[in-house]
Amino acid sequence: MKKIILQRIAAISVSAILTVTNFVGMANVLAKEETAGVTSNIVDERQSVSAFSRSFIEAESNVSQKNINSEYENVYLMKKGNKAVFSVNVSERGAYNISLIFNDAKETAESYDFALTVDGTAPFDGSQALTVNTLWEDDGDVRTLASGDQIAPSQRHTNGFKTRLITDSSGIDLKPYEFNMSAGVHKIAITASGTDFILAGIKLTTPETVSDYSDILNEYADKDKYTGKQIVIEAEKPLYKNSFSLTSKSDNGSASISPKSSGKSVINYIGGVSWNSSGDEIAWEFEAPKDGLYKIGFAFKQSEVNHGSVYRHLKIDGKTPFSEAENITFKYTTKWKFKSFADQSGNDYLIYLSEGKHIISLAVTLSDVSEVFKRLSEIVEPLGNNYLDMVMITGESPDANRNYQLQKQIPDFEITLRNISKNIDTLSGDIAAGLNVNGELDGALKNMDRILNEMLDSLYNCHTQIPSYFSAYQTLSAWLYDIKTMSLSLDQIVLAAPEKEFVTPQASFWQRVVFFLSQFANSYIDSDNSIISCGDDKAPTLKLWVNWGRDQVKALSNLVQDAFVAQNKVNVKIEQVNASLVQGVVSGNSPDLYLHMARTEPVNLAMRGVICDLK
Repeated sequence: MKKIILQRIAAISVSAILTVTNFVGMANVLAKEETAGVTSNIVDERQSVSAFSRSFIEAESNVSQKNINSEYENVYLMKKGNKAVFSVNVSERGAYNISLIFNDAKETAESYDFALTVDGTAPFDGSQALTVNTLWEDDGDVRTLASGDQIAPSQRHTNGFKTRLITDSSGIDLKPYEFNMSAGVHKIAITASGTDFILAGIKLTTPETVSDYSDILNEYADKDKYTGKQIVIEAEKPLYKNSFSLTSKSDNGSASISPKSSGKSVINYIGGVSWNSSGDEIAWEFEAPKDGLYKIGFAFKQSEVNHGSVYRHLKIDGKTPFSEAENITFKYTTKWKFKSFADQSGNDYLIYLSEGKHIISLAVTLSDVSEVFKRLSEIVEPLGNNYLDMVMITGESPDANRNYQLQKQIPDFEITLRNISKNIDTLSGDIAAGLNVNGELDGALKNMDRILNEMLDSLYNCHTQIPSYFSAYQTLSAWLYDIKTMSLSLDQIVLAAPEKEFVTPQASFWQRVVFFLSQFANSYIDSDNSIISCGDDKAPTLKLWVNWGRDQVKALSNLVQDAFVAQNKVNVKIEQVNASLVQGVVSGNSPDLYLHMARTEPVNLAMRGVICDLK
């Protein structure tokens, strides 16, 4: 019985999550239907509208504190429940994106939650639960331990105010939210609902209009192609990112990465499993030596989505160069590869750059998976509700010899099953026709459809299918999360002359052989010990033993470096061992600290009189 209750709770939770997701997924549509009662009429010539302290309506706001800022005059400290109302004069009616101009009030904040209303009304259900992410940068350079291993720099907020578009935080809607505005004055209210932040104002801009590459190519007719040396951007050196977890990492197991090391851990890429959620963005700064057309390529590894693809949205200086850049595909590979950004025929896409500094960014996007997610949600939600209806009558293990008459006890039971089956058939057909989705979702859909058809063919015995029904339902529910995984590891971004070959980090056969032999030799030479110094050789040193893998030891070293050594002026020596503390005591080589020992070890040590009373 307890198991049944837990399953019901799980099913209800899934349904609740999906319901919220559907609301968010419909946000753009609802915004178009409800805001100011006008239809979309996008005019490219419309000017952006900004609202700062001079447009602030103090009588309708309840901001607890105002801070003086030279750039924006007055800015507002937004604590939970505080509301700031701005007056915006829209010159022409149409659809607008809204950006928040804000700064960080707390060093550890990662995102800020708020609600938005237009003229006192919520434009859509999801507008009461909006989120913007703050921006992060490396706090200094890569750090090198006494062992020679490198660890990533710690993270800090970027300086100054940020301007961030309001988007779907779940990443299901790929475009920023659009708010339709009639011409005239509107009151836009921002109400903080989470972590404190500093608000300078809001900005209304026209939605980005992106042309296909074939149209852009006509504009390139009078542009010269770049002919100089290629520009290499090391991905592990970003300008900023919108997630604290997007830190640089090391891979010393391949010769086809830059920089490479067969012995020491060298920071040489960014991403991996931490760069997998829709909307996660990383940006880099580079300098174009001359005006011209450039081709672009990426050194990458995509080993998380088995036999599938992940997608990235490329922007230059905050703008999408052409529609094909909205969905750059990276296919499955367990090795580091180099990919030129090209069409299916292998023709390179060219991007025009003016001389000077530019910012290139890559953001996780779901591409076709977004549509699949929405449609799969519409299938999974009624499946979960229907399962609850059935088990409330039959229990977890229905009696095969009993007729529960589910078709009579559950309203619209047969209609519900037929509608779900129809939606499954439609989605399965579209996937077969070329709708991109990772993995074998089509097989899971067909299995669910088979079960539904068997239930419809024998309604009086359909209760015997409930265990199979629940198993197939769980599989589809899991797919809702699995298909959104878009992990990617990135080593380099290369911009090069269109008429020249890319010079890539890919190693030749003999280079790989030499690298392997060097790794083999280093396995006998290198120690897995890590000495973290506070800069004072005379300071006391703590010896710490851990019986973990090398990656875990590196993570621990990073934490010790950031949170202990500098603050306490103590050196720490971390030793990776496969010995018990008793063996250390007997040999006279015991550590000061031992992490992650077995539960029985304290009793074992107490019996031998080696426990110290810290009181």
